[in-house]
Amino acid sequence: EFSSVDIPQLAGAIPSEAEVSYGTFDLGGGVPSVQSVITDPFDPAPGQGYNFEAVVRCVDVSVGMSVILDIVGTDGYTDDITCSPTSVEDFTCVLSVPGAAAGVRDVVTATILPDGITQSTAIVF
Repeated sequence: EFSSVDIPQLAGAIPSEAEVSYGTFDLGGGVPSVQSVITDPFDPAPGQGYNFEAVVRCVDVSVGMSVILDIVGTDGYTDDITCSPTSVEDFTCVLSVPGAAAGVRDVVTATILPDGITQSTAIVF
């Protein structure tokens, strides 16, 4: 049985840091963990694209671990990318997202397979 920690939803007042780490989600028991998630830039302006990055600690590449990043925007935009580690080290998976109109909300989710660990965050343009 796995446990998870929710990543804060970003809406309304957004801090001015250029990059924010949401901390370590160490689930113990030898399973992968999400070390951090960021958007770069942190608070994209309307029309400005951004990268969603998830840093993942890989514990065993032999089990066919992969990370899927996907985005769903309230404007109907969707996209995803699958990343697979090649060594037992931290690795970064990046999804590039185009800008959107003011008020559009993007929800980006990172899912670690085969463990099914899922973390989500959101931004509002």
